[in-house]
Amino acid sequence: MLRVDGFIKISKKNTEIRKQDILDKLDFLQDDIAFIAGSLIEEEVNPLSKGMGNRLSDIDCFILTDSIVDIGVNETGYSFGNRKTRFDRIMGINFDTEIYPKKAVLHYADQINNLKFDMEQRAYNWISNRDHSFSIWNLNSVIHRLLNSVPLYNQEGYRLLLDGLNKDNFFRFNVILAINEVEVRYDDIVGNLETSQFEVAVHSARDALNSAMKAYIFYRKTSFDRDRWIPLKLKNLAEADAQASEIYNEYRLLNFASPLSTDDEYRNNIKGIIKFINRVTNLLEG
Repeated sequence: MLRVDGFIKISKKNTEIRKQDILDKLDFLQDDIAFIAGSLIEEEVNPLSKGMGNRLSDIDCFILTDSIVDIGVNETGYSFGNRKTRFDRIMGINFDTEIYPKKAVLHYADQINNLKFDMEQRAYNWISNRDHSFSIWNLNSVIHRLLNSVPLYNQEGYRLLLDGLNKDNFFRFNVILAINEVEVRYDDIVGNLETSQFEVAVHSARDALNSAMKAYIFYRKTSFDRDRWIPLKLKNLAEADAQASEIYNEYRLLNFASPLSTDDEYRNNIKGIIKFINRVTNLLEG
């Protein structure tokens, strides 16, 4: 992404937007942190996100504020728990702005930094949530967007947060979270397969397959926060080496190219997914 004299060039929109024009639309405090993210931005800053944005994509702004109550939203915006959202249009592009308390994000980052990975309970319980307005998935999404973003305001605070995050811990934590998702679904897959509830079993199997692929993507030190990007992330990883290519091709076959017209085809697809998931999780845990 080209950033010249405060302008942000967005290739797929064939336009440039001045940073100040974005900031003029927003409400923020002196020490707040503001950055832009989303598929159009991520594609520019992360080679493993090639192909994400399109001409209809919007741009996501994030404000991490010291006082959520003092940040206003426009007439189209809304408040939800301890966060706010507003919607704007600049140079013909839709901007969605999410506003979070800075202390909630810093607290989450601090816990990620200090993970020891030796607790007995499931990974979801390793993080304490002081503010129940946010789930781990909310805060993971903010961190993912931060990792694939361009700063708008308070670059020093932005850089301290980004550089201070233990990224290896963040990726490893998400690998374990995703493997836990696979484990939770396993009995449901097998139980429904044994009772010939094939549609239910294949639905659960493909959920587990996507979770296994999520674990693999984080294992490869890249992130995402919407499951729809799993195929694209795998495809981009597949261009890098043979292992990722093999995993992507097997995933694509099991998830998109397996016929499901007869009971035997259902059984074969489900059993193939289970076998593949076991191979991938063994790789990640080895």
